[in-house]
Amino acid sequence: MFTKRLAPSLFVAVLSCGCAASTLDHGAADVSDAAARVDARPASQDAARQADASGVGDDVASDGDAGSAGDAGSAVPSDAAVADAGSAIVHVTVAAKSTCALRANGRVACWGNGAAGQLGNGATTNSAAPVEVRDVTDGTQVTSGYGHHCVLHRTGAVACWGNGTLIPKAVPDLADIRQISGGEGHTCAVRGDGRLLCWGPNAWGQIGNGTKQASPTPYLHPSLTDVVEVGSGLRHTCAKRSDGTLACWGNNGRAQLAIGTGTGESLVPVAAMGIEGVRVLGVMPFCNCAAGVDGALMCWGYNAFGESGTGVAAPPEGDTPLPTRATVAPWTDVVQVSGAAHTVCVRREGGEVWCWGRNLDAIVGEPATRAETRPRKLLDDAVDLEGRYYHACAVRRGGTVACWGSNEDKQLGAETVTTPVGVPVAVQGL
Repeated sequence: MFTKRLAPSLFVAVLSCGCAASTLDHGAADVSDAAARVDARPASQDAARQADASGVGDDVASDGDAGSAGDAGSAVPSDAAVADAGSAIVHVTVAAKSTCALRANGRVACWGNGAAGQLGNGATTNSAAPVEVRDVTDGTQVTSGYGHHCVLHRTGAVACWGNGTLIPKAVPDLADIRQISGGEGHTCAVRGDGRLLCWGPNAWGQIGNGTKQASPTPYLHPSLTDVVEVGSGLRHTCAKRSDGTLACWGNNGRAQLAIGTGTGESLVPVAAMGIEGVRVLGVMPFCNCAAGVDGALMCWGYNAFGESGTGVAAPPEGDTPLPTRATVAPWTDVVQVSGAAHTVCVRREGGEVWCWGRNLDAIVGEPATRAETRPRKLLDDAVDLEGRYYHACAVRRGGTVACWGSNEDKQLGAETVTTPVGVPVAVQGL
């Protein structure tokens, strides 16, 4: 999942082809700053998914008042206006079948599938209407996996819910955390001193501890001491280091690790080849994209639906083993990369959102098709973006949230829609 922290220190974000997204580093920022930017900056698809023989089915778990004028003519905000500013949405994060949004006041609201506690309200029911996550009042960042969500508290502590945990539960042995990113079931966190910790399932080596044994508590990477950002894919992980290089580990069955091959896995971090000076990182379920200092977007990994951005949808054996220029996305002003299971979406500096790749859930827009190798524009006023698995969402200028893609479990926040939606629809009740 791509995620951002809104706190008075480091501001980073990460995402992967279906899992994580990253934004351009903005330096110091806090929740109030983010809120100001929001205001001011310019029938079931299960059968179709199973038909993607080399797609997700192979790898994914089945689951205002104007105020009063002073003597000098300055406006004094009313209580209602202050309340509205505090509840403004500053970031959105998506799991496979649920969505969560972070408010400027540090609270979190979630909607969609709640069967495994993904909504964090102590219940196991679905809800198209956003419900408030319990015991979170000081969130600075949220991230998602396939069926879980995590929040970074202003104190530097982390709590997670979902996958059977009905309300946020503190993750032990974490302090001074600056950024978090969720994968299918694993999660990673960057500490203030540049150290990286990961925990959760590890069948593909996505924790990076040299084994395939799960790590229920955070594992401290001994060799990664200068991490500034981490992105978690479905079952792989990539970390951006202070010198702009990448280290990746975990599943490499779709060439996700950028090591020149597309087989096996790496149980420890390995240097990604053919990419340096990384400015923007997007780690998605099966592929990754990154932009360097020259702004050129490079992608690698799964390419059966044209995710690599070359304009060609290759068969599974035609995955892209090394970072390759995404020629269909010639822009140099990409500030955020996210996506879905086999879809890549980017947000440009001016707010435009463009997507390409797998489109059976209409994430690339209408009409829904198997694949769209050329980008389609979905929005022109986004200030935040995240996609994962089967849907995507964006925060728009003014603080509203719009989502598109699959709505089988009400993850778009739309009660009556059951078919894929290729046009962003506003989430009601935020």
